[in-house]
Amino acid sequence: MSDHYKPYRGPKKRRGRRGEKKTSTFGIRAAASAVLLALVLGARLAFPQYTEPLQRWFLGNGDYVSAFTAIGEGLNGEKPLGQSVKDAFVYAFSNSASVAEDDVVAVSEPAPADEEAVPAAQEEQSPAAAAFAARQTEFGDPDLPEDVTDAFIALPVEEIANPMAGTLRSGFGYRLDPVSGVKAFHRGVDVEAPAGTPVGAFCKGTVTIIGESTLYGQYVIVEGEDIQTQYAHLSQVSVTCGQQVTAGETIGLCGDTGTAQTAMLHFDLLCGGSYVNPEHYFSWG
Repeated sequence: MSDHYKPYRGPKKRRGRRGEKKTSTFGIRAAASAVLLALVLGARLAFPQYTEPLQRWFLGNGDYVSAFTAIGEGLNGEKPLGQSVKDAFVYAFSNSASVAEDDVVAVSEPAPADEEAVPAAQEEQSPAAAAFAARQTEFGDPDLPEDVTDAFIALPVEEIANPMAGTLRSGFGYRLDPVSGVKAFHRGVDVEAPAGTPVGAFCKGTVTIIGESTLYGQYVIVEGEDIQTQYAHLSQVSVTCGQQVTAGETIGLCGDTGTAQTAMLHFDLLCGGSYVNPEHYFSWG
């Protein structure tokens, strides 16, 4: 028998083209990845401690790129499949969980303000607010006028001074008007002192108005950057219109002009167009 003779073994099986096996493997891996991803997302929804709040998940806070990478490493044999699945869970959960925790801290525990940046006068905010609230209770705690705020405001000035030492005769808030006897909102404070007591500027600014009226008697208005102060019932004015003044500089003398029933200073403080309680910044006995 010839050495070249080969027995007939039937028709040869046709081999697939190159890449078919690889394509089939890729399809299996893709399906496996989809299943694993579905497990990751399902677990995420099943465990709310990792998914609070849910909207963070829809906004994509989870690191899904790293999660897919971890799954791929397991399917390619670069690391154990179980470890890759565990890593995928960690990547999908950890980022959103940390963001939610940070947001809660930012809302519930705001960073304390720099103590040096807070004016010393702010320490009087609570007593002033308590005194104001007590006065309003006498009138049924009515709503404030639109141009009034009872909140403490950090004023846009570097230095302030008590406009006049004395005794508080009438505070900021609702009262029975001493002239009409009708309930009305008092937009400033009345400080009683001996006639002729010097009245100083609350803060630096420009004297814009010097006037006299039946209600306020002789009065002076000083304006600064987004702040305005008024001093009324003066017996004498010591400044001129257009003059620049600094905190504590004398602008007049205490008197009983206008409707004042005794020598006193009526002082108004406006910031940003709203009347502010002067008792937040200075107190009078």
